[in-house]
Amino acid sequence: MTLLFTDIEGSTRLWEDHPALMRDALARHDDLLRSAVEGAGGFVFKTVGDAFCVAFSTARAAVAGALAAQRALAAERWRDPVALRVRMGLHSGECVERDGDYFGPTVNRAARLEAIAHGEQIVVSAPTRWLLGDALPEGARLRDLGEHRLKDLGLPERVFQLEVDDLRRAFPALRSLDSPALPNNLPGYSASFVGRGDEVDAVRELVREAQLVTLTGPGGAGKTRLAVQVGAELLDGSGDGVWIVDLAPVTDDTMVPTAIADALGMHTGGTGLIDGLVTALADRRLLLVLDNCEHLIDAVAASADRVLRSCAEVHVLATSREPLGITGEVVFRVPSLRVPDAVEEDPNVIAQFESVRLFAERARLHEPGFTVDAANGAAVAAVCRRLDGIPLALELAAARLRSMSPEELLGRLDQRFRLLTGGSRTAMARQQTLRATIDWSFELLDGRERAVLTRASVFAGSWDLPAAEAVTPDGAEIDAIDVLDVLTGLVDKSLVNVETGPVTRYRMLETIREYAAEKLAANGADANASLRRLYLAHYRSMAELAAPRVRTSEQRLWLNRLEADHDNLRAALVAAWELDEIDAGLRLGTALDWYAFLRMRCRDLVEPLAALVGCGADDQQTTADARAALAFMQLGIDEYTRARATLEPTLAHFRRTGDRRGLANALFISAWLSFFTDGNASAEQIATEGLAAAQAARDADTEARMHGIVAIGLAARSDLAGARRHYAAELAGYLEMGDRMAEGMSRNNLGDMELVAGNVDAADAGFEPAERIARELDIPELLGTVILNRANVDGRRGDDASALARTVEALSLAHRHGISRLTASALVGCARALLRTDVELATTMHGAAVRLLAERALQLQPLEAHLHEGNEPRLRAALGDDAYEQLCAKGGELPLRDLIAMARTRLTA
Repeated sequence: MTLLFTDIEGSTRLWEDHPALMRDALARHDDLLRSAVEGAGGFVFKTVGDAFCVAFSTARAAVAGALAAQRALAAERWRDPVALRVRMGLHSGECVERDGDYFGPTVNRAARLEAIAHGEQIVVSAPTRWLLGDALPEGARLRDLGEHRLKDLGLPERVFQLEVDDLRRAFPALRSLDSPALPNNLPGYSASFVGRGDEVDAVRELVREAQLVTLTGPGGAGKTRLAVQVGAELLDGSGDGVWIVDLAPVTDDTMVPTAIADALGMHTGGTGLIDGLVTALADRRLLLVLDNCEHLIDAVAASADRVLRSCAEVHVLATSREPLGITGEVVFRVPSLRVPDAVEEDPNVIAQFESVRLFAERARLHEPGFTVDAANGAAVAAVCRRLDGIPLALELAAARLRSMSPEELLGRLDQRFRLLTGGSRTAMARQQTLRATIDWSFELLDGRERAVLTRASVFAGSWDLPAAEAVTPDGAEIDAIDVLDVLTGLVDKSLVNVETGPVTRYRMLETIREYAAEKLAANGADANASLRRLYLAHYRSMAELAAPRVRTSEQRLWLNRLEADHDNLRAALVAAWELDEIDAGLRLGTALDWYAFLRMRCRDLVEPLAALVGCGADDQQTTADARAALAFMQLGIDEYTRARATLEPTLAHFRRTGDRRGLANALFISAWLSFFTDGNASAEQIATEGLAAAQAARDADTEARMHGIVAIGLAARSDLAGARRHYAAELAGYLEMGDRMAEGMSRNNLGDMELVAGNVDAADAGFEPAERIARELDIPELLGTVILNRANVDGRRGDDASALARTVEALSLAHRHGISRLTASALVGCARALLRTDVELATTMHGAAVRLLAERALQLQPLEAHLHEGNEPRLRAALGDDAYEQLCAKGGELPLRDLIAMARTRLTA
């Protein structure tokens, strides 16, 4: 493919001076240019301001289109003083097409090529010249302008000028980085600059506004490459250019001014070195890029401060792992490259992430033809996530594809510091391996910073200040009271990231965490076990403090706190088992039961808690309480058989010991389990016993919950008056406790009863506040259930479109959180909503529901069971037995994500 990029020379000034004339002129320009390129077979895939981006299938067609456009523009009689002069660049190569747009290095190179040309000039790259061969239009010729460095800082490009006798042929020297009009000492790179468009734009504007901008970030984040690219972008022919000063080889503080002077080619005379430098720069207008400042931070800060105070037209762009810390400094933290989410499965989407693009482009240097596709997309995405999107780590990983597949690479990333070696031999030693890069930062830390960093490696995910203080006891290298100051220093040095919010939290990139964990392990097994016991004690205390509060008016606050530390809570359960701290682990797991159930976290916590329960003494109260919590979590992930087996000895223990409160809670779980497996009658019977136990124990919370299950049983027996009384008692209890989640569940269940009874308006009056509560508290299962119930209301009212929209939302929610029973209900709802508009898709959805219900032995609620049973005869009648069976089978085989996509497509049809 050959790309033609065009741009109007000096358009910004023309717009500022003659806006009215420019509006008319630009409209004419667009008409002329579009007509010319489309007449030659070109496709205009993008316009940016007054720039055109055009794709041609052949180089010859692109040349014909460019010549036609320049001839049309030259023949136009423009109104003075607005005479538009358009520069053009032609470049050929492979492109990635998505949604009518093109991406990739070829696109970027074409834009850079056009930018070095002058108005009315057409420049052609060597790849396009090679494709043209001798097939130039009659009278056209190419003049070799030699090699030129473009502003993408890649390898020099051999550039040709396309000439014909009837168009202008004489132009000034190209505005490439080799032009004397653009003084600089910027380095070239053999590999392309990938992504970072937003960062380049942001830093460029900061440099224009502030005299000192410092790019900070961990080793390997790409600070230098970003700074150099920004410098290239700022070269515009005005001033005295852009000059980079590489401070990495400098080891003596006193040599910083000398390094700056050497980079500028200055002789500072006999006065003091810094004084001479300031004098030489006094009347200069330039940008200094001070690269790799962290090991000379004080000396660099002193030199930069002197220069900036005395030289008003000098700007400094510094790169360092921590800020320089001087007046007027603007700090820009260079983020890692964006990585795909773990749930993303589409290889075309995965391939567009900056981290994946970098990995793929570097991979092609070692494995030509490498692409991200359906076979390797998941592994490539996982590699990019595991390496935190760190450019250096991705480049080192890509080099390993010479000898292993992406899947094999992913499997070995636990040994990343041994695996990720072999960087360029011409790079600094600390850039040749991932370990050396982080060693450089670690060696610059003082003892207190090293102590806090290594201890923080015990955390999984993020942590807050109290947690950091808890694992730093008095008598360690640092007192707990000083932890905040040290953490702040680690944030400044780009080894710890800070996350602002209601509670400030801290996080390390996984690569740095693993490095710190290695350093921690060197302290010995006993020291590490002691640290992990402090870690366990902190999170057990936190969970036990939260447990009673997640069922009160404070529940949102405490659910969010627990959610923020979910990874740590799970890791603490694992630590309890590994350290043989069984009692502490059981108490921690017990305290997490309602949090796990409400926030759909049961799947993560079931196995570590089950391991601890297996180690607990059967006759201990702690074990019995933890068994009940475990059964509740197993119920939360539809593991009904396991939940029943877990619950039986728990019930027996509470009956034997006479623990009425424990018995009431276990009976609640048992009743809820029976509701899903044995039906309403069994659940009502168990709940009636549980209600008596809760009342005897004066357990208002469990009493309210039991009222709700009894109400469900009564409603199933058509005793609506009795059901309403129990729902009223349940709701009154929740309102008194301030338990908003339970209030929402109660209102939903009451609405469900009214809907079954045919009271549609009364039903929706319960569903509407229930949905509001579920969204407010972010309770996925309750939200999905209410949405489906409201879809049933829509169906009763004849609004199939709204019913489908709601069921698709519920299906997506169920898929995202892995809620099997909600998934089955949503599939039934989708089939029902599609009956009148798309019977084939309705049957496909029905088939998926049939298979899921059978595989998981799930029991639908009465209304949904009625709808499901009614769907089959209607679908058979509409399609015939053979077509019905085929589509049902298809629905049972399709992945859920495909079913969701099909339903969404139907929504927009």
